[in-house]
Amino acid sequence: MRHSLYGRMELGRCVHNNYGHLGCSSDVLPYIDRRCSGRLSCSLELPDSALERVPRHPCPSDLEAYLEVSYVCVPVETASSALCSSAIAVSGSSGYLSNAVTEASSKGSFQCPWLIKGIPGQTIRLTLWDFGVWQKDWSRRPGVSDGRSNRAGYCQVYGDIEEPLSGSSIKLCGGSERESVVYESDSEQVLIHLIDPSTTAEPVYFFLQYEVLGCGEPGPVAGATVTSEGDTAKVRCEHGGAEWLMSCVDGAWISRTNEASNCTGSSWGFSKFMQSTLSLPQGILIALILGIAVLIAVIIFAFGVLSLRKRRQHEQAIPLPLDDSDEKFSRQSSYAKEQYPMLAKPERLVIGRESDYATTLQRHLAVHPTSPSLSEHLFMVTPSTSECCPIHGHYDDHRGHSRMSTFKPGFDHIYESPKFERREFCGERADDCSSTPFYHELEPDAAQMSPTFVPPHCLMYRPDSPEDPC
Repeated sequence: MRHSLYGRMELGRCVHNNYGHLGCSSDVLPYIDRRCSGRLSCSLELPDSALERVPRHPCPSDLEAYLEVSYVCVPVETASSALCSSAIAVSGSSGYLSNAVTEASSKGSFQCPWLIKGIPGQTIRLTLWDFGVWQKDWSRRPGVSDGRSNRAGYCQVYGDIEEPLSGSSIKLCGGSERESVVYESDSEQVLIHLIDPSTTAEPVYFFLQYEVLGCGEPGPVAGATVTSEGDTAKVRCEHGGAEWLMSCVDGAWISRTNEASNCTGSSWGFSKFMQSTLSLPQGILIALILGIAVLIAVIIFAFGVLSLRKRRQHEQAIPLPLDDSDEKFSRQSSYAKEQYPMLAKPERLVIGRESDYATTLQRHLAVHPTSPSLSEHLFMVTPSTSECCPIHGHYDDHRGHSRMSTFKPGFDHIYESPKFERREFCGERADDCSSTPFYHELEPDAAQMSPTFVPPHCLMYRPDSPEDPC
């Protein structure tokens, strides 16, 4: 029951006329509690002799009165599927126990008590809603005592409360207040034995409200030490010294700050790192900074050395560019090898950059043409060690000056001219030293002829000359 009034409260179905007396009533909730509260059902017939004895001042007693009540149905633990052979665990962390269920099914009796169980670190609070409290002498029936005394130390026994982990137990007493906290446990388990009200001379019904309090002991946090006291827990990281507080809210530990509660994960963050670093002694901090600076310098130096080495290797791998004469020599050598294999075999080819003979001869013939018979054998010169062709020597006569060279007998060779002006070839017989050189191509069948050595002074031969030294 929530409230119960008896009197003339207002006009309505029960009171049709005012008569100058409205709003007069008396609170009869203790009596209605005794008759209805805590029961599975109740009925009350009016007029009731006990209610008629209630003083209704300032309403006159000869005027009709009525009863007004409000109530709510409360779900209680029933454990309908459990057998009454051992302790029966309640289904939630909070709820209501009723001795009316014990009366109907023996659930919660000494044979099968209620077991309220939390997790380590939690406690249990019990609140008694006593519907057998008689607070007014007018509520007593004539000639019947309430069987209770208001003297100190008196207990109306409703059952027993036991803590199995510690072995302690107390009596559940009622009769003093309608609502009161009767017990708070020291551990996370409580057994409750209720007396069947049908076994008493005057049945009294009640609710026993239970609540599991706290969040229990905080679980382990990787890399941290956790200490708790009541509804507050402190977490301190083993490395770095970071710490934060957690509060127990609705049975769960909640961090008081927005920082993530992890000493090892990515939530550690740069700020935590800096905090732990700055907390180091000054000497260690300076040594750490110097070590980092030296490491960075070594990395930069090593990178520079590697870059310079790679650059030098790259420059060495690039071939030097050829000037005009080198390119011309390369083209002439390639063409000669293709057209006249006998002049240079690929596996024995030696490029004599010190020999100037072949190119000198070509330039000279451009100015002083020779007879066909002589030009057929110009490039068939064979190595010789005679006086006319000394190795890496010079030959001089009155017709001009020529430089020549060759290699040892048995080796293929190629001749080229030195890089000097054509005026060295003109001499006293020069016709036109500014004319462009003309290169003679050897005839294909020249390779079938037998090689003949041509002395150097014969290279200056002119067909129109009256003298023919060769």
